[in-house]
Amino acid sequence: MGSRMIQRLSQRIKERAAHVILFELKDPRMGFVTVTTVKLAEDLATCKVFYSVMGTPGEISRTRHAVESARGYIQRRVGEGLRTRVTPQLEMCFDESVEGAARMGSLLRQISEERAKSETGDDPVVGEDPA
Repeated sequence: MGSRMIQRLSQRIKERAAHVILFELKDPRMGFVTVTTVKLAEDLATCKVFYSVMGTPGEISRTRHAVESARGYIQRRVGEGLRTRVTPQLEMCFDESVEGAARMGSLLRQISEERAKSETGDDPVVGEDPA
């Protein structure tokens, strides 16, 4: 199959999975979930759906359990919208890259603020004797 068809199906799976997770799942454990990426196998047999969750570690854990327990429902609803002969077996994967990028952005912002303070003279420069 052409990579163009795989890309189109991947995009359709991403849209359907996101819609199902956001609007159809009524699990109280669900937090703020974003479907980030979908990797569809060339033979259309398997598909990894990567998602991220914003919140505390407890909220992330509860949401991960809720998404995993709803995997069958998500797969069935995604399959209904694909119009293909075979529905790919979905694997729900937690995407830690978004959380890492947010943490990295926070660290860079902190470093920038510290540099700005040291350049204006608000903070003593590390290594200098204040006396």
